[in-house]
Amino acid sequence: MQNESLPFLSCALDRIKQGAVDIGAPLLSDVIQIHASDQDGKTRIQVSRDRNNIIELFRQDERLMQAEIVEVVQSESGLLCSNRKTVFKTPIARLFFMNVATKNNKNVWVATAPGLEIPDIESLQTFATVIGENSRNKQNRQALAAKRAMGSLSVTHTFN
Repeated sequence: MQNESLPFLSCALDRIKQGAVDIGAPLLSDVIQIHASDQDGKTRIQVSRDRNNIIELFRQDERLMQAEIVEVVQSESGLLCSNRKTVFKTPIARLFFMNVATKNNKNVWVATAPGLEIPDIESLQTFATVIGENSRNKQNRQALAAKRAMGSLSVTHTFN
């Protein structure tokens, strides 16, 4: 499929608030690694959500973005092996997640980018989930730090 993914649900993308955050991403051979322990570097991904429920992401170093989903599987002989699934058929500069309504008024997400081809929708969903969770966690940490800095939140009130 060219330029746009199949529609999919993502609670993690739903939870990203408006605004921009940057999140860290491990790299192996300049490819973003999802669920991996092997890495030889790190990059920063800029993630922003606008008022129209469009989420944009790109690498801050302006390099093209490619990602792999790393799964640990056990072979028939009992050895643990890693299985890697590429998220994008070819690297892309920017990715947009758009929230759209279906005929049944149910909101779904689609990914879009110039030249986007997705070999496996499940890998895209996993990528979206990790991006969404990490972005929301960062937003929560930033909000907590801002409240502490303003003196409206003390350590004793964070667990109530």
